[in-house]
Amino acid sequence: MPTVIAIGTSSGGQKALKELLSHLKQDFPAALMVVSHLYPHQPSRLPEILARVTSLQVVPATHGETVQHGYVYLAVPDRHLMLVGDQIRLTRGPKENASRPAIDVLFRSCALSLGTRAIGVVLTGQLDDGTAGLWTIKELHGQAIVQLPEDAEFPSMPQSALKHVVADYVTRLGDMPAVFLEAIRKSQHRLGGDAVSDKLRIETQIAQGRDALASGSLELGPPTELTCPDCGGVLSEIEEGSITRFRCHTGHAYSAQTLSDGTDERIDELLWQALRATDERTLILRRQAAAANASGNSEAIEHWQRRIEENRQCGNFIRSLLQETASLGKAEK
Repeated sequence: MPTVIAIGTSSGGQKALKELLSHLKQDFPAALMVVSHLYPHQPSRLPEILARVTSLQVVPATHGETVQHGYVYLAVPDRHLMLVGDQIRLTRGPKENASRPAIDVLFRSCALSLGTRAIGVVLTGQLDDGTAGLWTIKELHGQAIVQLPEDAEFPSMPQSALKHVVADYVTRLGDMPAVFLEAIRKSQHRLGGDAVSDKLRIETQIAQGRDALASGSLELGPPTELTCPDCGGVLSEIEEGSITRFRCHTGHAYSAQTLSDGTDERIDELLWQALRATDERTLILRRQAAAANASGNSEAIEHWQRRIEENRQCGNFIRSLLQETASLGKAEK
């Protein structure tokens, strides 16, 4: 089984990957599997961009392919990238943290397949995808490498990882190739770790696209009063170390932070719908007021003008709520 280094990144990832890969030599003694958040319905140009800066073989991941040293396997749009044994799996399992591909999925699959030989790397990015998966790698005594937050264009992902996971290395991109070689050497001499938990097996099966209920999604944690932003299903609460996250019975998964952001988006969406309905009511009321004017009915004219004013105030109130929720979201970030 070749050594595999799993890398996760999002915002700022293209620039970081270019710098990192440019320093890796052709005889690099491991395979790299990379998840970078991608637009689901747009082909990725990342393989050709990265191929220009490295002597390694940079390829889009292919389902069923056996991983080889010296290759960089990149996630493709709208598919989770997983390692099962020594082979690549591309799946359309439920989104995690509103993403497919998701970094946590790759990390968990590597933890399950490689155990103590798993090496996970968190680079620049927003929010906290990768934190839970990196925690799983460490739980099975693999190694965790995190980009120094001060060195990251977007430090949120590295900061989150360091908040919840005891990293083996915290380093700048320029020093990471040497760190990789050291981690590879260490991985070849690490003893067997803890037994794989049922929870990890369940979540890996869900990510592969299997029936979440049949796989045991309800066994992952106690149910909460919260509902899934994707499907409306009840969310179960999962505790891992200092990490709290959630998964619904159909399989969608969220960190607490991403769930909060998803709720903000839903509130914003509903408020805009309410504002649209209020504007439509204004148009209807104006028609009725115009008809009253044409008839010369002063009582009716007064009635419809009053209704128009009440509706205007309602619209202004909704607009103020939209401004307040936007300000709150920026303050939390």
